[in-house]
Amino acid sequence: VEMYPIQGAVVMRYKSSELLIMPEHVDHLFKCESREDFQQYFLRTALVNRSARKVFEAWSRKDRGIWNRLAEAVTSSYSDAHLEGEDAEDVSEPTAAAETTEPNS
Repeated sequence: VEMYPIQGAVVMRYKSSELLIMPEHVDHLFKCESREDFQQYFLRTALVNRSARKVFEAWSRKDRGIWNRLAEAVTSSYSDAHLEGEDAEDVSEPTAAAETTEPNS
C-alpha cells in the first residue's frame, strides 16, 4: 500500500483501489493520544463508508506494517499542512509592508 501526504490529506493506493483521508480527519488522528484511539477513530470515522472500511481491512490483512506507515503519513501530512499555512502568513505580511509611495515633485 502506497501512502502520499498531500495538502493536509493522506492518499492511500493499492492496485486499482484508492482511499482519501480528509484533512480534518488527519488533524484529529494526529491529536490522538493512544494507538487504540487512533485505530478506532480511523476505522469508525475517518473511513466514511463501509466500502472504504472493507478495502482498508483487506489491505491490513495483507500488510502488517500498514498502521505504522499510516501514523507516519498522518504526521507528515499534518506537519506539511501547518508549515504551508505558516509560509502563507509569512508571505502576506511583507507584501502589505512593501507599499511604495511616489515622491512629490
